[in-house]
Amino acid sequence: MLRQLLLSIPLILFMNDAFALDCSVMNEQVKKKAVPVIPRWALMVKSKQRVYFHSAPNDACKIKGLFIIHSDNVTAYDLYKDKNKQEWVSVIYYSKRQDLESEIVEGWVKLNEFENLGSDSLIHP
Repeated sequence: MLRQLLLSIPLILFMNDAFALDCSVMNEQVKKKAVPVIPRWALMVKSKQRVYFHSAPNDACKIKGLFIIHSDNVTAYDLYKDKNKQEWVSVIYYSKRQDLESEIVEGWVKLNEFENLGSDSLIHP
């Protein structure tokens, strides 16, 4: 019995890796289905919580340590609705950090955490 259990562990680990989400592949597939936002939207974080960037529009693709906060502004480029009807937007954020010349951050965020400022007031560095 113990031998069978020990032999099955590598198989379980392999199967787990085989079903793991590949965020970069998902992002490439989503880009083909996403709807371009034209004219671009200026969005402001309305959430009081941190809004994390994702490398693909899926909660499993959250980029740890990369987030924006209440009142930060982004520019939306693409819109995507996942199978759960959650709306995601591909955005660009221009960092205001003093120690960076003009850091640009790109990623996916959940649209419901933002207020739409319209297309007149696009955010540029």
